[in-house]
Amino acid sequence: MKKKGLIVVIAVLAVLLPVLIGVMLAKNKNTADDINKNTAENTQTKLLYTLSNGCEIIGFKGISGTFPEDGKDSQTENTAAIIIKNNTDKHFQLIDLVIETDREKLEFRLTTLFAGSLMTVFEKNGRKFSGDMKIKAARLEKSIEFPSSPTVYPDIFEITAHDGVLNIKNISGSDIGSDIFVYYKSIDENSDWYGGITYRTVAGGGLKNGELRQLPASHFKKESSKVVFVTYAN
Repeated sequence: MKKKGLIVVIAVLAVLLPVLIGVMLAKNKNTADDINKNTAENTQTKLLYTLSNGCEIIGFKGISGTFPEDGKDSQTENTAAIIIKNNTDKHFQLIDLVIETDREKLEFRLTTLFAGSLMTVFEKNGRKFSGDMKIKAARLEKSIEFPSSPTVYPDIFEITAHDGVLNIKNISGSDIGSDIFVYYKSIDENSDWYGGITYRTVAGGGLKNGELRQLPASHFKKESSKVVFVTYAN
């Protein structure tokens, strides 16, 4: 009888086990589908609005992590952000814009948007993104082009970088007596600009011919930052 009972138990398990496994797999699949659905709902990734200066808003989403726009690198959660693409042949020094959504107005400031480039920009006041938030309109408050094409003057300066430090050397053959400003920005994993902010450091008083100086650059990370242009009175 014991042997017969054992055979019955094994037979029942053989029938029920595939059913139980199927239920568990179905449950896991639904959880993954829900996660994917939520992620998709929190990001719009298509042409959403064309600005009057020719730039396009191609993304609208919430981002958690470091908030770069105030220079303090505080941590934030689900902050509203846009992805903007410069489809023009112009280099923009500053763009201020207001976006009207179906919920509230959002303000964005971005600097150093070169022709053909993309930039992720956070709402400057840290306002949050809602998964069903939609862009209704966008209005430029300011749109200022660079007066001349920005450059790092490769024939005049040699610039090397490390985390937190930029080294600049005068290779021009002449002394430079004016302040030299070096501007840099953060980039993402696709080498697109990350954050509307542009950081700046300065070699005060200029550089003698052949002089090398270390400049503090607290936001510069060798793997995720790039020097974008240099200015000085020449």
